[in-house]
Amino acid sequence: MCLAGCFSLEQAATSPLFKRFDQRIESVHPIYSEELGLMSFDFNRALKREFNVGSKEQKTRYGVGLALLLVSVFLANILMLLIGIMLVATAKMQWCPVYSGLNKSSVEAGDQPPTPAAPH
Repeated sequence: MCLAGCFSLEQAATSPLFKRFDQRIESVHPIYSEELGLMSFDFNRALKREFNVGSKEQKTRYGVGLALLLVSVFLANILMLLIGIMLVATAKMQWCPVYSGLNKSSVEAGDQPPTPAAPH
């Protein structure tokens, strides 16, 4: 009885079971793409600062970021500290480089872009 190697990769990829699995993943995971397996990430676009964090997500990022900062101080956890700093910084700037690279945005109608700081 053949348990491994009975099917080639081409046969497995065209099987009805794989197609159903592919459709399920595509409907559940938003960055899944049929061509690449994942949505392409544009590194050049990720470096361009744009307004892509909406007000609801900004509040969530502030809350979770500050909570992580507070907990990281008591637990002496560097990873929590770095993630907390990153979340607070992206909330303050209302810009997420990962969102830019994936061409995503959580901005809703009525959200105001951040105002630039006044020169001293």
